[in-house]
Amino acid sequence: MCIYLNLMIFIKIIRGFLSIKRKPVTTEQLYWLNLYELPPNTNHQSDKIALIMQTQYKVFYRNSSMTLSNEEFEKVIELSEEEEQGKHYLRIRNQSDIHVNLSKIEINGHHYKNFNRTILPRSSEKVLLTSPIKNSPITLILIDDEGLFFSISKEIR
Repeated sequence: MCIYLNLMIFIKIIRGFLSIKRKPVTTEQLYWLNLYELPPNTNHQSDKIALIMQTQYKVFYRNSSMTLSNEEFEKVIELSEEEEQGKHYLRIRNQSDIHVNLSKIEINGHHYKNFNRTILPRSSEKVLLTSPIKNSPITLILIDDEGLFFSISKEIR
């Protein structure tokens, strides 16, 4: 029952949010929706444990014309290697109007875990590398609009 009520409240919040008149959207917008579940205070005993649950949702808003297929993502993501103060970085550029959601980065069999998972539209992120990239394919595992994983592989030229 509690989950059903939270879902109904969530849907009402989203509908209200989308009904607000705003200026035209030129890039996808990212909002964070935080929901807190507080247990009802029906038992007035002094010894009890109450769990408060926080659920955090990423809410993306964009025009339907901004949608990209998984194949089109390969065209809008650019990769380059940079060196800064003796350290090597992978630069991932998002040339699209929507957010890129990364799950995993793999280079030479090494899985990178410490990086910003969301790349904003028309921006870039740097990932610290353990060693220089030597003409190795780079595999990015991305998350699509349905929450499914897909991969793209690129080489730095």
